[in-house]
Amino acid sequence: MHPTVGAVLAGVMIGLLYVLLGRVPNSGLILGLLVIGVGVGLVVARWRRLGPCQGELGSPWFESDLCEMLRHEVARSARFDRELTVAVVRERDGNNINWTESIRAADKVVACRNGWHVLVLPETGKDGAEALIERVTLESGATVQAVVMDPSVVHSRPDDIGEGLVQLVREAPEPSDRPFVVRRDTDRLRWPA
Repeated sequence: MHPTVGAVLAGVMIGLLYVLLGRVPNSGLILGLLVIGVGVGLVVARWRRLGPCQGELGSPWFESDLCEMLRHEVARSARFDRELTVAVVRERDGNNINWTESIRAADKVVACRNGWHVLVLPETGKDGAEALIERVTLESGATVQAVVMDPSVVHSRPDDIGEGLVQLVREAPEPSDRPFVVRRDTDRLRWPA
């Protein structure tokens, strides 16, 4: 739809040039305006489809890849009837935790913008994810904020996983004096109908 709107707007501009100049504009100018109009329409259409996490975790392309990977993991856990937990963690006191040293080979760690790390933990429940975060946090002495999510709530609406992630990230608790702050939010997470 957007490329069509861009072409129509370019046609309107060509009509205005005809009225202002009193003659038909140069064919190169007409072609250039049409190409620019369609190109802008394509860019706007593409840009609106990207960035499911609204830029909180990275560029729109990065977020799209992240959400696609999460949808794949959710589908695989549903297919094999296995648990899957996604934890979103950020170090708050400048300590950098190397999460890849602390996880299993089947787990994935994705480093994101604003210091966030997404931990994808197949065959791990929420309690196991919290125990992992607590153990790593106590070993490193870092203060983190974390949200632990069971993405099985999105089986009916898998396209909303990015929306759910950004909602959890934006509502993540601020750390207190304790080295470990976590929120289990799946039960309160509401997906739009």
